[in-house]
Amino acid sequence: MSTVEPLGLDEGLTVSVHTEDGAVQLEGAPGPWLAQSAEVWEGVGRQIEVSGIRATPELAELRVADELHVSEATEIAEPMLSGSGMRLAVSSGLLQFGEGADGAAARDLLASLDDDTVARVQSSWAGEGVIHIRTGARDDLLPIARAVGELPEASVFDTIGLFSGSSAGAEEPLDGGVDWGGAAGARRSPCTRRRRSCSSAPRPAWPSPRPPRSSRCRWPATGSR
Repeated sequence: MSTVEPLGLDEGLTVSVHTEDGAVQLEGAPGPWLAQSAEVWEGVGRQIEVSGIRATPELAELRVADELHVSEATEIAEPMLSGSGMRLAVSSGLLQFGEGADGAAARDLLASLDDDTVARVQSSWAGEGVIHIRTGARDDLLPIARAVGELPEASVFDTIGLFSGSSAGAEEPLDGGVDWGGAAGARRSPCTRRRRSCSSAPRPAWPSPRPPRSSRCRWPATGSR
């Protein structure tokens, strides 16, 4: 891992770091949060498959590949941010969330579904009072709708949208992308399936800083290791 050192530049500078695939996104004034974000990315990634991180001086949002690993990722990352003043949010390939949402109500809803119904869910997105659930097959829409409609946990949402196919709607994250928004606290996994071993898929390398050429620093994009 390349250590991120404080740049010691003008107070008004904004550092913007993005990997080519968008997995790593950093935005904010230079400071210790850069190194702390790198520590979270590398530390959690050594034990769990991670697919994205976005960080600002106030918030570190980590995305893990499997919702089953959200609680474990939180347990690993929280001590790394202790005393930093940064909040931690953890999303997953199954559940992402937007600005103003913390994902807690959506996780409670998904956790209440039986295993067969959860297996039909391709992905989900939670906003303020909204949850969108996407399935890969049209035939799965009705079974999911019935199961969700029977849950008391569904009553906290103003809107529950069900979608089939792979194309994302305007309020949903794009397929293969990372939706970054409000903070999320770790809750119980929405899946009760037996835990699987972590994939050995490579994660993108942490970007190495270079001196800025202007008041807005954009570090070169990097590919996956």
